[in-house]
Amino acid sequence: MRKFVLAAAILLLLVNLIVLAGVAYNRSGAPLFSIELTERELPVRRAFGVIRENAATAVSIKWNILGQDKDPIRMLSTRGLPSWLQEEKLVELGVDVEELERQRDSSQPGTIPMLKEVVLVLEYDGDAYRQALSLAERREVELQRQSSSSPDDAALANRLRILSNYVTNLKQSQSRLYVIDAGLDIQDLRKKYAGKEYLLIRGEISLWWSENAVDGRIFHLSTGQIHIPLPFWRILADLPGAQGHFPHQTASAKPRYTVRLNIGKRLEPWIESVTLIESAE
Repeated sequence: MRKFVLAAAILLLLVNLIVLAGVAYNRSGAPLFSIELTERELPVRRAFGVIRENAATAVSIKWNILGQDKDPIRMLSTRGLPSWLQEEKLVELGVDVEELERQRDSSQPGTIPMLKEVVLVLEYDGDAYRQALSLAERREVELQRQSSSSPDDAALANRLRILSNYVTNLKQSQSRLYVIDAGLDIQDLRKKYAGKEYLLIRGEISLWWSENAVDGRIFHLSTGQIHIPLPFWRILADLPGAQGHFPHQTASAKPRYTVRLNIGKRLEPWIESVTLIESAE
């Protein structure tokens, strides 16, 4: 029994040393990417049923896509089909589309049981966000015109109200991080997206049958949550629960803090600093 306990302790020590070595390597040298984000992109992950002092130990990475759906709200759903992640890109990512098409008859309708690990490109406050905002604003103007012509149409008025709230959230509280591309070679992606407004993070895509074609979806980011270092967690723990930092909430809240986020050699993020926004204090 004592030998078993000793062996388990040694194994645990070795695992911890390996983990610490990986963290040290990831953070060695200058970060591959360093960017300042806000509460919109990195809201506090709060657990239910825990004491307040432990309620702010991590932040979640909130991201969007520009999808194929024409509806502004559904187009931005993270469950949608990114407009850029279609057959040509899937082949580039090493997916054997032709083989999948041959196997289609034996697959469940809609889904393909396959995940592909890739490097995802996230753009911050760039063209994708501006395109999403422009689309939503144009649709809002269209609905306003229709509502003026049909003032008694309650259903139309309700759609306009929902969309107007959504546009407000998009301007003030929704994440401006958009997944705009994916690849397999980190160095190629670094050259293509050399700029302070981009981040590279590992993730997985899933495959989906769309009519007669194979499309991809962002399944998840490998690092969806980021630990808050001890020097900063008190700043966030003392903030009241966030309001309005989700796409479909009626209330919209401006961000209350910024986070300096670094991405290291293993594409693992860590928090360098947290700063309260003065107007939000």
